[in-house]
Amino acid sequence: MALIKCTECGQEISDMATACPKCGRPTGVVVKTKSPSVTAILNFFFWFLGYFYLGEYSLGIIFLLIFISGVIDMFNPPSNINILILGYIIGLFLSLLLANDGYKRTKRYNEAQFKK
Repeated sequence: MALIKCTECGQEISDMATACPKCGRPTGVVVKTKSPSVTAILNFFFWFLGYFYLGEYSLGIIFLLIFISGVIDMFNPPSNINILILGYIIGLFLSLLLANDGYKRTKRYNEAQFKK
């Protein structure tokens, strides 16, 4: 990280800064952020996609395998209806949990992008 001079006021600023802290002039640096809402929606409907969206491929692969096993189990439902209902409730709970996790991970990802 190097220091450069602001073209407007001459203040020394980081070459990674998006704007001069003194005068506010944009430096032209673009900070890439991800949408927490998109990650939450992806994780809710398809448990693995939100992690791929964030670049967390190892978690994405783990949840992809769990998701595939759940889809396979849908074609072989248990004979006991109570177990089936319990499975759907657990699946809904996990979807909500992973949507929340994806939202929080995206917030941390975006904060890390601004700290660079």
